[in-house]
Amino acid sequence: MSVNLEKIREIFADYSPEKGNFMVLMHEVQKACGNWLPEEALKEVAKLAKMPLNKVYGFVSFYTMFSTTPRGKHIIRFCKDGPCAVKGSLVIAELLMKELDVEIGGTTEDGKFTLEETACIGTCTAAPAIMIDEEIYGNVTPESLITILKKYR
Repeated sequence: MSVNLEKIREIFADYSPEKGNFMVLMHEVQKACGNWLPEEALKEVAKLAKMPLNKVYGFVSFYTMFSTTPRGKHIIRFCKDGPCAVKGSLVIAELLMKELDVEIGGTTEDGKFTLEETACIGTCTAAPAIMIDEEIYGNVTPESLITILKKYR
């Protein structure tokens, strides 16, 4: 995949790379690159932000929502923390792996889904929860999981 450097420059024109904006800016760059951050994109970010490349890599590697390896069109995250685990998130994770034929951290062969585990996503009262892209689903059951996945297939 070729990186659209002009698109990255447009993103920088919309968001100045100040401390408060850098997270949003990097999310936009990742979205523009197809859900991951190739080296060429990170080099352009470093140049435009006037930051050393190792600082950009440090930022990206610190936050789990960023990836320097290709990922699927849709990112599915399941919560593995206490309330969700007690309420069945590991069962939901097993069902996701079976239904999508993918391991945790992997991407489906068709490139549609990447499955990731995550810490709390803030919906403990609606455990177990999953997040697909930016949409959160609570009280997930094996039955509702199939219905949820249909929306993204």
